[in-house]
Parts: sequence; C-alpha cells; structure tokens
Amino acid sequence: MTLFNARVLSEAIGQSAAIPTEHLGLLVRWAGSVRDGSITSQNESHLEGDFKSRILETILGYDSFGSAKPQTIKAKVLMGSGEVDLALGHFSEPDPRILAPFELKGARTLDLDAPMPGRRITPVQQAWQYAVSTRGVRWVLVSNMIEIR
Repeated sequence: MTLFNARVLSEAIGQSAAIPTEHLGLLVRWAGSVRDGSITSQNESHLEGDFKSRILETILGYDSFGSAKPQTIKAKVLMGSGEVDLALGHFSEPDPRILAPFELKGARTLDLDAPMPGRRITPVQQAWQYAVSTRGVRWVLVSNMIEIR
C-alpha cells in the first residue's frame, strides 16, 4: 500500500520529475513506519501534527499560520455541527474560504468506507457532512495516514 496512487502521481509529475532528496527521505521513513507496523501503534491524535507538518506542509506545500506565505491549511476547523481535523483553502482575512475538509483517521482504520465503531457513518460520509455544511467547498479529503483519498 502506498501513500500516493502511483498512476496519479506519474500523470501529475511526469516520468522525468525527481522527488527532492529531503522529501524522499521523509517519504521513505513514513513508508517504513507503515511497512513495519509502527504507525498503527499510534492513535490519530498522536499522528495528526506529524502528518500535517511532514506530508501536507513539507511534501505537498501547504502553508500554516505564521509562515511567510498566506495560510492554506488550518487545523480543527468548525464546519456545520462538527469540527474537521484539517481544512485546506485560503484563510487570509477578510474573505477566508474553505475549499476542502480533510478528515483524518488513525492508521488502524483500514477501511475508510466502513462505518466507524459507535457510529453509523463512514469516515468518507463524515467528511461529506462537513462539506455540505459549508459554502464553497469543492473537494473532500480523507486519510488514515497510510492513504489519502
């Protein structure tokens, strides 16, 4: 299992694109924790910050509050009657816009399409509930920190 779909990644960056050495090392270490199972010993809240800073900010280039660029990622955002783990969008005043709620689950959540224990909805459905409650949302993202959908 890989964090990024190989076909989609190949189409997006082309065959000749090289992954920067710093990024490659980080991705190899993250993938190693998936392969050796150590990622599953961590719960969602233990990994959220690392996933946000390493994968979404360092690798994918989203910017948090306090960076030199406008903020494009924000943690723990109220959407509808709940709080999404991450939101991607434009968070500069006076017109902040959420483009995608990003719901995170722990690595022990192997099936993002299965109802969560104690609930009647799947992680994907949970993310959709956030999306439909907020004007301007264009995408929905869900991850168990092993795969991003």
